[in-house]
Amino acid sequence: MFRLGMRMLIADRARFLALLFGIAFTAFLVSFAASYFCGFMTRSFALIAENPAADVWVMDPAVVTPEQTVNMPGATLNRIRSVDGVSYATPLMLGSSAVRFSNGRIQVFQIIGVDDATLAGAPSLEDGLSQTVLHRPDAAVAAAGGTEDKLETPARPADLWPIDGPHLDIPTRQITAGDEVVVNGHRVKIEGVASALPRFPPRPLLYMTFANASRVLPPERRILTFALVKAKPATDAHELALRIQASTGLRARTAQDFRSDTVWWFLLNSEDVGDVASMLVLAMASALGLRV
Repeated sequence: MFRLGMRMLIADRARFLALLFGIAFTAFLVSFAASYFCGFMTRSFALIAENPAADVWVMDPAVVTPEQTVNMPGATLNRIRSVDGVSYATPLMLGSSAVRFSNGRIQVFQIIGVDDATLAGAPSLEDGLSQTVLHRPDAAVAAAGGTEDKLETPARPADLWPIDGPHLDIPTRQITAGDEVVVNGHRVKIEGVASALPRFPPRPLLYMTFANASRVLPPERRILTFALVKAKPATDAHELALRIQASTGLRARTAQDFRSDTVWWFLLNSEDVGDVASMLVLAMASALGLRV
């Protein structure tokens, strides 16, 4: 019976090959769309996942995702710390700036300013380096942030800080500790490369202390993007978030709720979700065509 079925299936070779191609194409589209969707959704809240110690995230009432932020006054941090149930609260700053590499190349980075004292928000570094290198003057830590070939610096000393214009088509190497870049006219020394989580959309990252980030970014009256709150023992994070909202008028979300908010924001606003849906529709259309 099996042999008869196989002979009937491959009797028409053209139809058999079209069937195989259709099945393979449909399987590829479904697998690609599913993996792409899961990939960018999990990367969308990478900043939140990098800070597991934060029980509650506090932000401006209009902020629902780390992708669209507005800063708060610096004095807001003291108001948050005064709320009953708060063990401690640390600042986190987000900004962006064009960074000039030592051969004259320009690359836009996201600047992340972490608490000067605790370095809360700083990722682990490669090569066994300590996060305390960020305490050095003009220090920063670079991370690829899901990009490729964005952290390239000249491999030859002759191409460093050229006086005859940018040297763009030159041999390059991965940026390492000891290299220098210029951010907004300020010299910044790279003290290491971080093992930061990939972002979506991908973008290179520079981690600095809050003080250094405030100095190199354009001056603003409000420089506090998030407050990372740790709850006291036996204090429920959801109750603490509600207490902070009632006391300060700011938006306070537990880490898990903030992740969910970010995922829903991408579902409703990202064009990539429409691309995934289009691929799935094409896959289903191909599958239905095989049955006809």
